[in-house]
Amino acid sequence: MTQSMFDSEVFTKMAIARLAKAMKKIEEAGEATVQDMVTVGKEQARILVPKGRTGWLYRTIQGKVIKKGSGSEGIIFLKPAYLPNDGNHRRKYNGQNWKYVKFNLARWMHESPRARAHFKKGDPQFLYTTKRILNAKKGSMTRNGFGNLKL
Repeated sequence: MTQSMFDSEVFTKMAIARLAKAMKKIEEAGEATVQDMVTVGKEQARILVPKGRTGWLYRTIQGKVIKKGSGSEGIIFLKPAYLPNDGNHRRKYNGQNWKYVKFNLARWMHESPRARAHFKKGDPQFLYTTKRILNAKKGSMTRNGFGNLKL
């Protein structure tokens, strides 16, 4: 087994353990707060994401709660959104010299119909899948509605 395969399995097991811990906390409390739902969503996305050789996309998944006057809003996002340049890929010629272009890997995975063929493990549309899972769970985990969750 290669080192990268081992790392992706460990990452997935850690995310599953954190998800189980968050779900247990919600069950004991009887309802979910916005922070609880952000934690559940973040760990769910980490389970589904294609890990790749470096685990870069896994580590970029973050979440936060924004407090507003009308309530709180949970956001799950990727930071940084752009794939770091490795010096070999994603170059284009602008007429005089080569220029490195910013490439939003997650956007490509979610919007391109050809993206699915490039990933053997994981869900290329992991944020969309996470949103569907959370929308299905939020009715059973919250009493007074959930508020907003943006992915």
